[in-house]
Amino acid sequence: MARDNPFRNLRAYNRVRISGRLVKAALVAIDGNELTDEWNVQKGTNTSGATAAYRGVNLIEGVKLTFECAGGDGSTAEQDYDDLSDLWDLLAPAPRKGLAGPKPPTVKIENAILNRIGLTDACRKAWREYPSETGSWLVDLTLIQYAPPAPAGAGAQDPSKPSTGVPGVTVDPIKALQEQRDKLLAQAAAV
Repeated sequence: MARDNPFRNLRAYNRVRISGRLVKAALVAIDGNELTDEWNVQKGTNTSGATAAYRGVNLIEGVKLTFECAGGDGSTAEQDYDDLSDLWDLLAPAPRKGLAGPKPPTVKIENAILNRIGLTDACRKAWREYPSETGSWLVDLTLIQYAPPAPAGAGAQDPSKPSTGVPGVTVDPIKALQEQRDKLLAQAAAV
């Protein structure tokens, strides 16, 4: 099966589903959709070389989706705007019984660009609307990635093992040092 490609399936890229519901207005711009890995890089010293320890994938803290209410694809500009207004209500914080303060709901988001980088669950972060130069109406919806607390697979990379010169056979560096120590101790005891 061929993977998504905007040249084969543009709808997967310029359309968005939120909570299973297709947003009527077309996605015309996207910003902040950058997946970054976190690395702890330490410079080399007199006693050791430089190191890089992988810290995990950073949370996507703000993806701005720009929708245009211009009609087309079976809807009018007016219907596009009403649909986005309904979406805003869906994303609004709802009071929680017995808990302090309202909390925005976490929603499923479907879009090939966002799903490729792992953004599948999100909460609202910002909303901005304004007229375009062509008379249509634009809405910027900014989302933050929802990620429940989980331990990261962080730490040092797996060390490479020295080769024995035989393909597929490696040497355990700790075991090699222990064997060298034992050999030196045996030599010292014989003296």
